[in-house]
Amino acid sequence: MVAAITGVELEIDTGFDNPPARGPRSPGRPRWWRVALGAALVAAIVGLNTFNFYLAKRPPGNFLPEYRLLAPEPADRLLTEMAGAYETGGEPGDRRLQIGRNGGVQWIQFGPGRAVATQRDFAVQPVTTADSQGLLTDRQTLIQIKDSQTLIYFGDRFARVTQ
Repeated sequence: MVAAITGVELEIDTGFDNPPARGPRSPGRPRWWRVALGAALVAAIVGLNTFNFYLAKRPPGNFLPEYRLLAPEPADRLLTEMAGAYETGGEPGDRRLQIGRNGGVQWIQFGPGRAVATQRDFAVQPVTTADSQGLLTDRQTLIQIKDSQTLIYFGDRFARVTQ
């Protein structure tokens, strides 16, 4: 700016006292080394992208334990025994499972004043697993039967309530 105003030309300061002398190329790694490194990086990128594509496209795993459907008579007895209402509590955000004798289930989430905030309906089939009995839903989830008064669904403990 000073040169533009006064008309005096100033030398531009590059930050170096003397410019570096261009000499012969310094001995370093040979050219084939850079080519090999580039090829290795390309192979790694292609390999990682292929692995990610494989993981994204494979079918999801089954997280259910091994189970076996019950025969019709024991299944009816189990549904009759387990029919009723089960709750995690009565506060907003708590849930209720209403199990019918026909295998219909209502999952209800409470809002303020025990009002129904969310409701989902699904069907169940009685099953037996290695360690207990349960109710397999049509959404491929399992309601575990701990005892005649307690159910476990997605890790939440539901206790039977009287209506």
